[in-house]
Amino acid sequence: MNKVDHNYIYQWLKESAIVCRSFPKTKLQITEKTPGHCVTDLDYAIDKLLKLRIGEQFPDHNIISEEGENHFDPHQPYTWLLDPIDGTSYLIDGLKEYSVVIMLLYDQEPLVVGIINPELELIWLVTEDIAISEIVDINRSRFQNKILASPHLKCKDQALNRLIEPVGSIANRICIAVTCDAKAAISVQKLSLWDVLPGMFMAQRHGYCVSDRHGKNINYELNEGEQMVDGLVVARESDLTAMLRMINEKD
Repeated sequence: MNKVDHNYIYQWLKESAIVCRSFPKTKLQITEKTPGHCVTDLDYAIDKLLKLRIGEQFPDHNIISEEGENHFDPHQPYTWLLDPIDGTSYLIDGLKEYSVVIMLLYDQEPLVVGIINPELELIWLVTEDIAISEIVDINRSRFQNKILASPHLKCKDQALNRLIEPVGSIANRICIAVTCDAKAAISVQKLSLWDVLPGMFMAQRHGYCVSDRHGKNINYELNEGEQMVDGLVVARESDLTAMLRMINEKD
């Protein structure tokens, strides 16, 4: 399989984080793309930056992004998958649990994933051969053996309910789960593939199982149109059955 230097992605994540931290968040321009789905001018700023950097180095590569215009040629093996701001709702609410996500695939197989939380200075980078984490400050014991979920999730099993620890964007959630040895990272929402695939590669590289909420496998096949996944369960193999039951018996 062909290689692309992961240091490009590392530098682009760092540059994106600087833009995020310096952006005037009290003056975010917010628009509603679809009902319940908002986007900000920071989403567009990061989208523009990443596309510019990719275009400078790899002008013929495909780019599929959650925001802005995309370029997709089915005969081009390299495809960049971008989520300029994963967790826009958390950004809008003034919370720090959002991420910038970059993924590169070759012939529909993942080569490298990079995820950064700009505010908390957490960065994760994985390829087939390496896994790099830079974590300035995180309370690992807070998340160890916990179930990481959105802030409002509740379930009927009270024993499991007590294990739920709220964490923001799904990419951030998965990265913290695999870094801190959590039981699982879950979502009950319908998610776009660009929300799922980067974290899925990260989780699988760390030995976690990944499925939708019905226990179905998710593949890495992309096309230009938006593709959806019905919920997400990232769990240790020993915990997967219990997590699937929990996610489908939630209140």
